[in-house]
Amino acid sequence: LQPLASDEDRASWTKKVPIVLRQIKNGLQEVSYSPERIDQMLDEIKASLALVFRSTERQSSAHTHEPLADDTKMTTPVDTEIAPDEAAFVHQIQNMAIGQWVEFHLLNNNQFRCRLATHIEEGDRYLFVNRSGLKVLDKSGLELARELKAKRLSLISTEPAVDRAMRGILASLRHTTGKQA
Repeated sequence: LQPLASDEDRASWTKKVPIVLRQIKNGLQEVSYSPERIDQMLDEIKASLALVFRSTERQSSAHTHEPLADDTKMTTPVDTEIAPDEAAFVHQIQNMAIGQWVEFHLLNNNQFRCRLATHIEEGDRYLFVNRSGLKVLDKSGLELARELKAKRLSLISTEPAVDRAMRGILASLRHTTGKQA
């Protein structure tokens, strides 16, 4: 970013900046980037642009870029602190494969299943879809780890459905007959 020398250039940029910021926001929302991070980044961009627009005289390239680099430094959200007892759950979430089915246990004792459609590493976002392929959930890895720790999330086995069904039938038979096979 360089300070703009003429009033004409400033007027042009003043008209373009809101459009560009809107396009950036829409693009990041489209890829399900973290809403908190979107707002944070847009605020940082606006602050950087304000610094440049306020500057009326040309400065040396090194002096101009040094403050902007500090201003645009990315910060880590507060909730990314991982407690020692959450590390194992974070590891389980990180090891989930695309296509992994999970089951969420809601507070009203209802449950719903969905499949991991994608993991956006940039924002550590996990997107889940239902059986029809429609997006139903967007959560961070830490949020998922905390859900897993609280037993509000279960990872469904990736073994073939026939094997799971047979195992369920055998367990049911053992329970009804009262003997262990």
